[in-house]
Amino acid sequence: MTRFPKGASLGKIIENLKIPISRRNVQHRLVFLVKNDLLRAEGQARARLYTCPPLKKDAQIASETHSAHTISLSPEAKEIQNQVNQPIQARTPVGYHIEFLDEYRPNVTYYLSESTCQRLLEIGKTDGEQPAGTYARKILGRLLIDLSWNSIA
Repeated sequence: MTRFPKGASLGKIIENLKIPISRRNVQHRLVFLVKNDLLRAEGQARARLYTCPPLKKDAQIASETHSAHTISLSPEAKEIQNQVNQPIQARTPVGYHIEFLDEYRPNVTYYLSESTCQRLLEIGKTDGEQPAGTYARKILGRLLIDLSWNSIA
């Protein structure tokens, strides 16, 4: 959408797709993006233009994504997060620190601190009544039922 700062019509979007997608599928995807506030739609019918919404401020993004399982970030981590959230063209390319990787010894040295490891372990624990992976198996089972049902339909 950066190529169309004033917005793009459905026809322009379809013309600029790199892969062929049916007009109806593009319409469904655009409706989804508009409903989830990832895209704005202005105008009606053939005069409708799609534009990107303005970027949200960091505080607003943080308040929207805050949950009970968040890990508080250090100032350094927040700076990294801000850099990663920038558009890819605005990022400064960096290389690997090979010494950092070379110094790692499996089961001897650790990339994460003990407190961070403990916090991640607490977040990942199940409620104790169900074995690990039960939730994922339930989702997979439901997915298989839905796929079967839709393929028959």
